[in-house]
Amino acid sequence: MSGDVAEWRAAPHGTKGWVGRNVLAAAVHSHEVAACKGTIRMAKDNTQWGRPSAARADAAALTPAGLAAVWAGAHTARLVLRRPQAGDGPAMFAVHGDPATNRHNPAGPDLNLATSAATLRGWLRDWEANGYGYWAITRTDAEGVIGFGGVKRLAWRDRDVLNLYYRLTPSVWGQGYAAEVARTAVGLAQAYLPHLPVIARTRSANIASQRTAERAGLRRRPDLDTAHIVFALGWTPAGEPAGPA
Repeated sequence: MSGDVAEWRAAPHGTKGWVGRNVLAAAVHSHEVAACKGTIRMAKDNTQWGRPSAARADAAALTPAGLAAVWAGAHTARLVLRRPQAGDGPAMFAVHGDPATNRHNPAGPDLNLATSAATLRGWLRDWEANGYGYWAITRTDAEGVIGFGGVKRLAWRDRDVLNLYYRLTPSVWGQGYAAEVARTAVGLAQAYLPHLPVIARTRSANIASQRTAERAGLRRRPDLDTAHIVFALGWTPAGEPAGPA
């Protein structure tokens, strides 16, 4: 976003896109607009949350269809963040089967297209069940998937969380795309799913991934470490309401 401030706002049903300069409007059903009125301000290297009071109060009431209307229409000035499609298997394998993108992954790259296609089917089920999940990422000025990322709901440490994820093809590394995706995903999570903490798990040697998590607003949480080191936003002891930290 080149340091500019972007505002995420709900728009009337049937509209989506940039409204004014760097303003992203997502289509939502008219009866859900009142629950989606909130603003999140996102700067390039620091995330500042606005005060989406209606969204925070009513986010849990949003249906999967309403959330999908927001998540599936996401984009930034440089990137289109779309819902994955059944035909994205080859693109999945191109990214997840590349040894360079799995340098810090103990499981290594996907061995074949069938492995990536199975993962993709799971992601599609997540979208159907929840109305959101990991995006397929393309550039606004070019065709072709350059990676995958976003947040996905999963169970971790006996509670529901949003796992922050980003994996892009090496040819686009170094341009700030991962941080752009991460900030957008975390911004939407804070506006529409504030009851769910956001976590990012990475390896200690993966400095680039750690910096991306921090730029998205997550904080280092050594107390949550496992084999991975953990960053989190909104994680509180069980039974306490989620807050901004």
